[in-house]
Amino acid sequence: MGDSKQYHAVLVHELEQAGLDDSCAPGEEAWRAFLGRVSRRLDEAYQGTVILDERFDKMIRHAVDPFFLHDTDGRVIEVNHAACEMLGYTREELLGMGVADFEMDLAPGAIWDRMRVDEVFTVEGRHRSKDGRMYPVETRVGAFMAGGA
Repeated sequence: MGDSKQYHAVLVHELEQAGLDDSCAPGEEAWRAFLGRVSRRLDEAYQGTVILDERFDKMIRHAVDPFFLHDTDGRVIEVNHAACEMLGYTREELLGMGVADFEMDLAPGAIWDRMRVDEVFTVEGRHRSKDGRMYPVETRVGAFMAGGA
C-alpha cells in the first residue's frame, strides 16, 4: 500500500484484509464489501459515538469530568458518562437536546463571537438537571474544525 501512515489504523487494517491498496480504484464488488466491513466494525466498536480519534474518544468516555460536544447550532452530538450522571439524563436523551435545554445562563450562540479554533476559555453558568435542580458550573469551552480543516 502507498503511504499507509496517512490513513486511520482501522482503514489500513480493513484495506489489507480486503486485499486492496490505494494505488488504483477497486471494482464495485470489492469496494462495497470493504465499505460494509468498515461500517460493521465501526458500529461494533463505537456504538454510534462520534469518532474524533480512537485514543481521544476513549479518554473522553472514561473521564471523570462531564464532556459535551455540540455543533454550532448548540445541538448536543456527544456526551460522556459523567455528563449523563451530572444531569440525570441518559446518553440518548442528551443527544436529542440542545445546550439551551440544560444551560440556564448563556443564550445559544452567546459566546460564538469569542471562540477561536484551538483556543480555550472558561465561562460560568448554571445547569438544570433532569429533576429540576439548578447548580453553578464553570465550563472550559473550545472550538475545533471537524476533519482538521
